Amino acid sequence: MPESRPDVPVRVRVLRAALVAAALLAWPVHALVSAVSDRYMFALNLTESLPERVFWVERVESEGNPSNRAIIEELSFGDRIAFLVGEGARDHYRPDTVFVKEVRGVAGQTVSVDENRIVHIDGQPVAKAKPESGRGLPLEVVEGGVIPDGKVFVWTPHEDSYDSRYADIGLIGYSRIVGTVRFQF
Repeated sequence: MPESRPDVPVRVRVLRAALVAAALLAWPVHALVSAVSDRYMFALNLTESLPERVFWVERVESEGNPSNRAIIEELSFGDRIAFLVGEGARDHYRPDTVFVKEVRGVAGQTVSVDENRIVHIDGQPVAKAKPESGRGLPLEVVEGGVIPDGKVFVWTPHEDSYDSRYADIGLIGYSRIVGTVRFQF
């Protein structure tokens, strides 16, 4: 006959209490997340392009809310934004993939590319564009020209960053911007 274990009922009671506590805590946590999720989101960086891995992003709408539109229009050098990678990068990522990058160029600045595929903004070198991805897919360098109103050039300092130096990503229009980074970890 198996030996009886007097501690089994205690374990069962502890487990039941933990399950009840988790269920009771789930509702307020769910309510808090639902309230916050309309205004904020997390974005994750799974590459080496930036040293941080988790970003707390304040969502912005380019359409509708005029105060949110003003936030987008006031972006400046060094601001970090979350944006949809878009259709151009479909060979590398799904179009609804969210990237986080730094704003490196704004409307009115000039993007140029030299014969060595080095991208410049207002004559200052920013980054070198590689001819192909790590998977061997060809990468076209961004076209030069003046950054128009409603678009920004995004970048990170990592040599393998997939950013505005490549035509696939290109200049980021306000309609692709998901939000601005408020905290990063």
